[in-house]
Amino acid sequence: MLRAAAQGDVVDNNNTPPPPRRTTTSKVTTVLSYVAFHIFLHTGEEVGELCIQPDHSRFHASQFGLKCHSIRAGSINLADEILLKNTKALRKPLLQSGIMNIFKLVLTTIAPLFIISSPITSYADQIWSIHKTRSSAGFSLDIPLIMLTCSILKLFYWFGARYDSPLLIQATLMIVVQLILLHVALLNRAPFGAQHSMNKPFAGHEDSDSYVTRPFSFWQWRSRQPYWHFLAYYTAILAVLQLLVGPRDLYVQLQGYVALSIEALLPIPQIIKNEHNRSCKGFRLSVLINWLIGDMFKLTYFYLSEGGVPLAFKLCGIFQTGCDIYLGIQYWRYGDGPRAVLDEKIPRVS
Repeated sequence: MLRAAAQGDVVDNNNTPPPPRRTTTSKVTTVLSYVAFHIFLHTGEEVGELCIQPDHSRFHASQFGLKCHSIRAGSINLADEILLKNTKALRKPLLQSGIMNIFKLVLTTIAPLFIISSPITSYADQIWSIHKTRSSAGFSLDIPLIMLTCSILKLFYWFGARYDSPLLIQATLMIVVQLILLHVALLNRAPFGAQHSMNKPFAGHEDSDSYVTRPFSFWQWRSRQPYWHFLAYYTAILAVLQLLVGPRDLYVQLQGYVALSIEALLPIPQIIKNEHNRSCKGFRLSVLINWLIGDMFKLTYFYLSEGGVPLAFKLCGIFQTGCDIYLGIQYWRYGDGPRAVLDEKIPRVS
């Protein structure tokens, strides 16, 4: 409901006669109607009571958080002045509200969905590429090692930390995908002693994981069985520890920081391999793109979500993002590199 309360004529300081009451009232009514309609368009709420007091020459709209402005009879741009000043005050909070709604949509819907599906979107192309070329040359087997050890540990970490469900689902799905990736990579790795020494499990290529010998040849075994035995023993030990000391806060915190520190190291083996080879051949660009997009969504989710995300996840996300950016720089610098030998078809291990 709009009302114009006229309590008297506006008195001009120059002693000029006041304008006719009808003209002033008509102008005031037009202004109020225009302002009220504009407010309704922006707020979706009906306007309550607006009051014009000609004797004080003030426009009162404090109900809507608007500033009062002087109204002089005969002002030509009266409506424009009020609307430009007052509707701007409405548009700013509405714009901020719209931006926050977009962030809320990303936070509550898109980011969790991407986090859950990231294991498939990141590694499906890598699995298919190894299977299609029948060669895992150029792909670091340390990637499945890192992702499996940290994801299994994150599963046990959930029992104490109870972090958000999307992160738990992601860890579970990551284990399944990495087991498939490890199986395909081992099945299609270079045969032993193809070019150099039989003592090197990946001797078929000098850019393999074996250019640094590890104690007990850890994760460089010739046979496939030790890889699965290690994962089984690792899971069993964590299960026993969970039963013995799982409820203790110190152990829960240790689980989180160890698991996410291991995950933060994920790009390191590939970075070292690329620097050693001066080439990114064998490492799929699709994996790198998914890592970078995943970093963006994860950081958004970690820092904008209201609780449920421990500090360890946030620190891990920052470090991993930096490493993935450096991987992108390597891809830009080296590309596929000069080593055309990686394009050779390698027979599978029998």
